Amino acid sequence: MIYYKMNKFTFFFIVCLFSYFLFGKAGFVQNTLNEIDSCEGKIKLSLVKIWGGDNVNDEQQFFRMPTNVRIGKNNLVYILDSGNNRIQVFDRQGNYKRTIGRKGQGPGDLINPGSITIDNHNNLLVADSGNHRIQSFDFEGNCLYSFKTINGRPSVIDITNENEIALYSHEESFKSHMLISIYNLSGKLRKRIGKIHNNVKLPTNFESIYFTFDRNHNIFISYYATPYYQKYSCDGKLLMTVKYEMPFKVPIVSFDNSTKKLNIKGEQKDKVCPGISVDKQGRVYLVVTTRHAKKKEKFFLVGNQRFPRNIESDNTDMYRLLVFNNSGKVIASKNLIVFCDNIYVYRNHLFIIDTYMGMKIYEYSLSFNRSKI
Repeated sequence: MIYYKMNKFTFFFIVCLFSYFLFGKAGFVQNTLNEIDSCEGKIKLSLVKIWGGDNVNDEQQFFRMPTNVRIGKNNLVYILDSGNNRIQVFDRQGNYKRTIGRKGQGPGDLINPGSITIDNHNNLLVADSGNHRIQSFDFEGNCLYSFKTINGRPSVIDITNENEIALYSHEESFKSHMLISIYNLSGKLRKRIGKIHNNVKLPTNFESIYFTFDRNHNIFISYYATPYYQKYSCDGKLLMTVKYEMPFKVPIVSFDNSTKKLNIKGEQKDKVCPGISVDKQGRVYLVVTTRHAKKKEKFFLVGNQRFPRNIESDNTDMYRLLVFNNSGKVIASKNLIVFCDNIYVYRNHLFIIDTYMGMKIYEYSLSFNRSKI
């Protein structure tokens, strides 16, 4: 038997070479409708609590268009009550603690905020959409700093492992055709990541996205009107594109092996995916639609008011939860009975955010049927 002693350089070279062949090329993964249907029943959701709603007695839990929820290291629950221009803070039992923000343009004020996140120092970051800026608050609600963003209103925000701010803005993406902008805490634009797939001429027809990070700070991006999500490294390298088949007519997503390019064909007519989240095990959660919206489920917004006011707000069969593994293959599916405009996974809990119809948040405990996965 012959032994070979490697020096540090040789070992590093082999690791890099192995990593390149394993991760260096972007993959394309397809999930058929039959594969999705076969995963039904492999995840269980048990309702824990409903936050907000029309019949609450506590006015502090009477939300108008809640758009986001986050849980901090202090175990406090932060709910972005966008229509009321505030963040409501509760403990995990639902007891009210404080309100952060109010309508206005001064320091600490908000106008139609779009998203919140918590940075590496447990400070709250807010995409203050109506004021075209980012604001930071400590856990007691004191405004720490703010800065204006480039080209339009920020709508989705998250934090990188280097404590930099990742941001999506519809107007900025329309102008630059890039997906996500990375700012440092001083408000300097550091870089842009990814390219959006369409080239429409009107902002009203432009694709929108949701995004989140995993614990390794890879970026996962889902598309509002097109059935696929993508995984990027923290430095912006595309690692994987995952397609999932839909039960109704949507844009067709395909991959050309000869040119190594993604092809999107067809019009964007309706909502396909209203949110994405990733758990600590790297599983990706999407809520997707199962059909087009019915007439009684459609509405329009004027400012932060929804019309008509008396639309059906509960008990729908329009949404489905999908769970994917690290390789992009679907491993669980669950038909939902509530409306959904965003999701958030925290440990073994799933938050489904009904922003417009019921204006409430459903908190579920989740578990997997291991024998079926």
